Amino acid sequence: MKIAYFDCFSGVSGDMILGAMVDAGLELSRLKERLNPLPIKGFELKTRSAQRGPFIGTKVDVNVQPQKQKSYEIRELENVIRHSRLDDSTKKTVEAILERWIKAEIKAHGSAKGLRFQANQAIDLLIDIVGCVLGLSLMGIDEVMASSLNLGSGLVDVHGQKVQVPAPTTAELVRGFTVYSSGPPHELTTPTGAAIITTLVTAGGPFPEMRLQKVGYGAGSREFTNWPNMLRMLVGESRQVTHAERMILLETNIDDLNPQVYEHLMERLFTAGALDVYLTAITMKKGRPGILLSVLAEQHQATTLSEIVFQETTTLGIRQIDVQRRKLPRGSQKVETRFGPVQVKVVTRSGGQQKRLPEYQDCKRIAQETGLPLRQIMDELEETLNPTSRNPLPGSAGASS
Repeated sequence: MKIAYFDCFSGVSGDMILGAMVDAGLELSRLKERLNPLPIKGFELKTRSAQRGPFIGTKVDVNVQPQKQKSYEIRELENVIRHSRLDDSTKKTVEAILERWIKAEIKAHGSAKGLRFQANQAIDLLIDIVGCVLGLSLMGIDEVMASSLNLGSGLVDVHGQKVQVPAPTTAELVRGFTVYSSGPPHELTTPTGAAIITTLVTAGGPFPEMRLQKVGYGAGSREFTNWPNMLRMLVGESRQVTHAERMILLETNIDDLNPQVYEHLMERLFTAGALDVYLTAITMKKGRPGILLSVLAEQHQATTLSEIVFQETTTLGIRQIDVQRRKLPRGSQKVETRFGPVQVKVVTRSGGQQKRLPEYQDCKRIAQETGLPLRQIMDELEETLNPTSRNPLPGSAGASS
């Protein structure tokens, strides 16, 4: 697995990511070629060597010819991407970055209509975002990781008003990430950089174990006295095949709820997007028996799922814990069997070996239709789907997330 780790000791911006990738070996000519499907004219990508403090890196500039067109709302930029000739995977990732930015803007200011860009700014922004996505693809990066984000300090202009760093939108974008403030009194992590990193990064934290291959430095636009305004990118190979994701774990202790409610509660939580819900018997204060309710979910689901727990239970408080989940690469496919079509989970293990697991709901349906024992159906399907394997993964079709 090829990993790109961004060391954001001086924050992050779109042009810094581009610079770091070029400095780490990304061929600019190939990047320009891959940008051709964008329906944008009148820009040129230029690179130059730049020194910031003790570091020498690459500065990437998007030189845009003067534009006479109107300004653009960020929603209009989504339409530009949607109707471009970029490949579907790139479109999906770029749209996810823009959508994350839009949601943060709405959360911070109530609407995204105030987020407008002059034509020159819009082109620069799109080239930064699309270029970063394409660059990682061209470099063959499988997983993107990052350090804690240095946000900087001081004041920044937001919709014509000066506000304290981090600006409200940036603060929403980095929600759930480890952040800090250090260095010169300037905005070091820009909204563009925050939107890109927080969308692409699957895990944050210290430098991961890898066989280091390349190191690149992307220079920021500002030059500070006694502060190296650089983004460092480290690229290497990891033997691990697991995929890391940032998750949220909601927990609460309950000792006075009718047990019949739990089935309904769990159904509501799963329907609302929870990845796993489980109950653990515990002993609470004064020796009272109780239940520990645990809900695993993606971070953006925390508010919705917490509201369901408050509505359906007697709890007065919920613990919210940032966790990291590592999982094996997985996919899904439909396979024809003697029982008819069955949905199958495909799990990739070390060395590229794949294990095919029939989905529990399909096995249950077949058992109800045929009258055969559920365990017999599961065993037969697993053997049919994995003819060379005699050691199925623990949990098989009922494996938990």
